Amino acid sequence: MDLISSNLIPYRATLYTSFMRVFKDTVPWHPMIAVITTSKGRSNIYRVDAQTPGLKEWIGPRTFAALAARGITLENKPYEGGVRSRVDDIADDEIGAYPMQAEAFGAGCRKYQDGLLVALMRSGHTSVCYDGQYFYDTDHPVDLDDASKGVWQNYWASGMALTAANFETVYATMCSRIGEEGRALDLKPTLLQVPPQLRSAAVSIVGSKSLANGADNPNFGIVDIMVVNELSVDPTTWYLHGTDGPMKPFIVQNREGVTIKFTDVENGHVALYEGYFDMLGNARGAVGYGLPHFSSKAAA
Repeated sequence: MDLISSNLIPYRATLYTSFMRVFKDTVPWHPMIAVITTSKGRSNIYRVDAQTPGLKEWIGPRTFAALAARGITLENKPYEGGVRSRVDDIADDEIGAYPMQAEAFGAGCRKYQDGLLVALMRSGHTSVCYDGQYFYDTDHPVDLDDASKGVWQNYWASGMALTAANFETVYATMCSRIGEEGRALDLKPTLLQVPPQLRSAAVSIVGSKSLANGADNPNFGIVDIMVVNELSVDPTTWYLHGTDGPMKPFIVQNREGVTIKFTDVENGHVALYEGYFDMLGNARGAVGYGLPHFSSKAAA
């Protein structure tokens, strides 16, 4: 067939329909552990304070929680991808696996921010967060302005295989964290995130009603389990997150959602001249670390 714009419309519709069907049906997991924000400029600044404002007995002048001077700046970045079809295949009506490629592209575009969060999590023990420490670290300061208040830990680099005892240690450590004013942060771990290699261990610790000896499991249902295949590269590493409040461990910032465009003879002769018809995906946004208090990382 002659590759003029009108001839490409049915093929373009086929690819787009294939893409959108999977894009709509794919459910990303990053909203479970990240605050989702909207950006209207080049970057956003998030003010942070490691103490939750509250009420206390009114004695003397009213007190106010000061707006935190410390902040997290996330600058939006462009993201791109694409699927190429050979013009000769289109001309010969041999589109073969191209619709399946479009479907896979749809799933990848829907979950691209999942992949960005996996990278953040895996590098969290070497990446600095708002307090100047690595996001996952052994000596976060309780108060950045007063070293006498001590430090706290949300990272265990080794010796912490996913067992019931180690899970309870990390769980209790998270629950006991205090803020800059010395008050408990009242954190509640809600999500155990593991690679597929640790699925059975996670289920036995928090997903089974009974222990191996028949006794009731005191940890049954205390947190949800999320198995993330992308974490399989670290087969002994597991994460515990607190996700049921307004703050979460990570930030996903959306500037421009995923958009799809196509090249054709009217707006992309170069692609056709080179022998390809392109399906192009673009997005703009950022991901970053929130408060490290809401996440812990441990490994065997």
